[in-house]
Amino acid sequence: MYPLAQYIFETSSILQKKDSSWDLVFIILMLLFFFPVMVVTDSATGGLGIVFYVFFVALVGWKALPGKLMYENRKRIFESEFEEIIDIYQKNRKKTPSQIHKSIQPKYFSLEDIKSICNHYEDLEIHKQIIKTKKKTFKMKEIKTSLIELKKNEKVFFRSQTCWTKGDPEVNHQVSDYGHIYFTNLAIIFSGYNRSSRINFTRIVEIEEYEDLISLNKTSGVNDNFSLSIESIKYCMLFYKNRLKVKSKK
Repeated sequence: MYPLAQYIFETSSILQKKDSSWDLVFIILMLLFFFPVMVVTDSATGGLGIVFYVFFVALVGWKALPGKLMYENRKRIFESEFEEIIDIYQKNRKKTPSQIHKSIQPKYFSLEDIKSICNHYEDLEIHKQIIKTKKKTFKMKEIKTSLIELKKNEKVFFRSQTCWTKGDPEVNHQVSDYGHIYFTNLAIIFSGYNRSSRINFTRIVEIEEYEDLISLNKTSGVNDNFSLSIESIKYCMLFYKNRLKVKSKK
């Protein structure tokens, strides 16, 4: 699932709503209707009725409490909508986000969300294609974005959805924010839902590659870590190491 979808799922009050009131109703009904039956028939089962009742209630409660079932149902709908958006766009790239939104009328994804998902899909496809070509840096092109933090003569060459963590990438896995990471000819920019940051290349000592993220080792402060796909890691690292060779072309 894309980082944007993870952010929506984890921060949506509707998706994360705990329907504990239904769980309480379920428990009361179990006590009112099933417990008396077990008490009456317990003598006939040699005491096993109560044991079976406790086991049955625990099993049903663990697997089928109404609150848990409703949560799982919302999660399934959310995942199904996300997969449908990807599937429609994958099959027909000419479909606009507006057309996709109108055709499926998703419950959990806005038009802006769908635009971001489609852009991320396109970015991933570009990353996959370019790392397979021979003249990789020659194929890298400037990306038009809505970033307002850019300085004069600053150009964007890499973009991806990401989740941001801080500290040791092998220890700290608590997400600080979700958003987009950009590589320009001058810096790495993170534009998140809660905060944004800019790290000039002059402040970066080293960028370490991991299986599913990059970690920025800076001249001061703790590491900034950004989750990325394998192809995106290869692409951004290729750009970072050859950024002076990459020419601005659209």
